[in-house]
Amino acid sequence: MSLLGISLYPHLQSEAVMKQQLNLAVTLGYSQVYTTVQSPQAWNGPTQLKPPFQWLIGECRKLGLTLHVDINRRVMEQVGAQPDDLSPFVRLGIRIIRLDFGFEEDHELVAQMTCNEDGVLIEDNASMQAEPINRIKAIQRHGNLENYIAVHNFFPHPDTGMSFTDTFKNAKLFKACGIRTGVFINSLDADNLLFRYGHGLCTVENHRYKPAYLSAGELTATGMFDYIFFGDGNPSRTEMEQVQEIVHHHCVSVPVYFNSRLDDELRQKLLNVVLKSRSDQPEFILRATQTRGLGHVPAHPGSDRDKLCITLDNELSGKYEGELQIALKSMPGVEYATVIGQVDMLAENLISLIRYGKVAFRLVEAEKIRNATVGQEQTHQE
Repeated sequence: MSLLGISLYPHLQSEAVMKQQLNLAVTLGYSQVYTTVQSPQAWNGPTQLKPPFQWLIGECRKLGLTLHVDINRRVMEQVGAQPDDLSPFVRLGIRIIRLDFGFEEDHELVAQMTCNEDGVLIEDNASMQAEPINRIKAIQRHGNLENYIAVHNFFPHPDTGMSFTDTFKNAKLFKACGIRTGVFINSLDADNLLFRYGHGLCTVENHRYKPAYLSAGELTATGMFDYIFFGDGNPSRTEMEQVQEIVHHHCVSVPVYFNSRLDDELRQKLLNVVLKSRSDQPEFILRATQTRGLGHVPAHPGSDRDKLCITLDNELSGKYEGELQIALKSMPGVEYATVIGQVDMLAENLISLIRYGKVAFRLVEAEKIRNATVGQEQTHQE
């Protein structure tokens, strides 16, 4: 199960807002916090953090939250830290340092840092490794893999995020070597803090305008990420709850639109059942047999099965009646399958990831889940 985290920016957020987010995180089972001290606004002098940052470090310690602190090479030199002596960070109360600019190609230095005797965990920027295998080999030769994790970057500037494929590929390489990996997702409800023209602080570009529960669902379905952080500083309670539900139960939510003619009782049953795709994956459909026998499904004139439409095998199907299927491509209708709805197109990648029975899923009504988020956002802003 992935560990969940939030991000906080003491140079941009008030103590009251951060306190609220930290308490909410603890309530919902989040255990990680990300921040950055790269900005000159974080420092009173070369080795002293400003009070808001000191407060955050102390508050995380008090609440039992693990704090990940983003640095660059300049910050490391500023505080007087050396690869074999990271005690200046310990004196600041920092136990995990995330390596950003200045460490990209210096594999031997990073390997040496993983052997520090100060108990500081080294968190690499997985996105900035042009050839991750060279970093991994250096640490395998001269470092300590137990003291090393790799978390992908987030990208405030629109259109600069990574592809889902590349993010997954990098994470898979690190995981194959026993290295813990992480990633950032966005919030659609949070204020824009780090780049005035941006929207969302996420790793995957395709996640920038997606609901957080869908982004988290895709990442959870891969089974590749040990840490999932909200990159934005103030996600709504609804977003945090939705992500927590998915990650902690390893059951993703598939947003759907049901036809109005679908029987209400059957619709409620479909919304309450936990589904899983069959492992003997058909080429053109996703099959979930857990719905067989849930209720009577009358036959209707065969509508075309558009891509991502949802069907139930109807009364003409005999023992298959009630089986739920999702079309993976557009196909002609058949008389024994009744079209009952459509998967939201935003979930197309999620559908591809839950094939072969990799992860459980539930159907959720897209309009209701969006309305819940909008309502929470309005309350959040008030």
